[in-house]
Amino acid sequence: MSEKLIQNIAHKLGYRHNTQIIQKITENSRLLHLKQNAVMSGLGEMAKLVICTDLAASTIGLSFDMETALKVSGMRKAQYANYRRIIQKLIGNSKSVKIPDLCLQLGLPRHVQEAAIQQLPKYLGYMTRVNRGLDEKHPQYAVIVLYGIARQNKVRVSKSAFANVCNLKTDQWKILEESWGKFNKESQEEVKQKKGEDDVEMVVEECKTEATTDEAEDYEVWKQRILAKAYEDLKRRK
Repeated sequence: MSEKLIQNIAHKLGYRHNTQIIQKITENSRLLHLKQNAVMSGLGEMAKLVICTDLAASTIGLSFDMETALKVSGMRKAQYANYRRIIQKLIGNSKSVKIPDLCLQLGLPRHVQEAAIQQLPKYLGYMTRVNRGLDEKHPQYAVIVLYGIARQNKVRVSKSAFANVCNLKTDQWKILEESWGKFNKESQEEVKQKKGEDDVEMVVEECKTEATTDEAEDYEVWKQRILAKAYEDLKRRK
């Protein structure tokens, strides 16, 4: 692959003076040349370089202009995503995607990033319970958490852009969205339950301080009386 062609692709995709990514593109294209198989015979050199650039940007942590990439490569989205997966496996470029990298790529604000970092382990814990064969390193889980939190914070986002990052088809993305919705519902119910328990405990403590203790009263009778009063007070507060 000529150096001039690599620089030309880098220029078209917005990396004209970035020597770091040009070096990574060169490395990716060399690896691809050594490892490519018969499947790659139908893909032009320009398209291969565009995907090598995409993977280089992902590795370094740079944003990538997918719209321009599709125009330069001459491919449709589904075709591009398919060849990207193949090349990624061939050159061993797959890695665990981190939330800060995704935020940079998708242009998301810091408060969404911080909330997603806190929420991702909880979501993965939920998904592990419902699917024991879960691959936690797959980027789709971080992507759906970012997407969900961005929408909760009224940040304008493109569903297709998020789905493209993790190479999911429409029906696959729909399943992922449904899992996020179920997780959110369960989380909200847990929060409500915890709040209710805390409110009861607070009212019980208030009753303890207000009640005049009768040493002759049986403990279980006293306990039931206090709890009954606590629930009654709680209902009135609601």
